[in-house]
Amino acid sequence: MRTIKIEKPNTDAITWLSSEAELLDFVAEHKIKETVWDSEFGVYRVPAFAAGRRIYSEAKQKDCDRWGCE
Repeated sequence: MRTIKIEKPNTDAITWLSSEAELLDFVAEHKIKETVWDSEFGVYRVPAFAAGRRIYSEAKQKDCDRWGCE
């Protein structure tokens, strides 16, 4: 079985799933209606998560600007 990667909401993280059943559970839990395959990174993008991910990333960048990043 191949690993399935999909974006998580309100973070810049990606979740790794090991089965179609886990994917179906994740989709149901987050009420996902649409995904887009990103072949460059091998991950499913969730357009409905875009705003929350952007807000998270902007806040993270502010912290990096203030405290530095590794």
